[in-house]
Amino acid sequence: MSEGLPSFSLFIGVGHPFRRDDGVGPWLAARLANAGCKAIPHAGDGAVLMELFAEAEAILIADATQTDRAPGSVSLFNARETVLPPDEFRNSTHEFGLGYAIETARALGRLPEALWV
Repeated sequence: MSEGLPSFSLFIGVGHPFRRDDGVGPWLAARLANAGCKAIPHAGDGAVLMELFAEAEAILIADATQTDRAPGSVSLFNARETVLPPDEFRNSTHEFGLGYAIETARALGRLPEALWV
């Protein structure tokens, strides 16, 4: 995990507000948008996420995942430099979710200059 929060020009909060802890991404997006940041909630469809990668040079994405760490733990991954850990993103309600979107965009050369998850 990186020391401190990276700079970003777009925040994407992945999840669904009616799915308990999966709603944290949209909740954060709403709070950041209210504070004047460019922030959008997103249901997590990977194909649409890939389109959003063209919207900004530096993107920060929040998505709730199931891990072996304590609930509420936060991890920060530099997705530009490394593949997201498959065990961190193993369960998803999204058929083509965040991990697949990032790796497909990487293979197509379509990642933004900075992408943090």
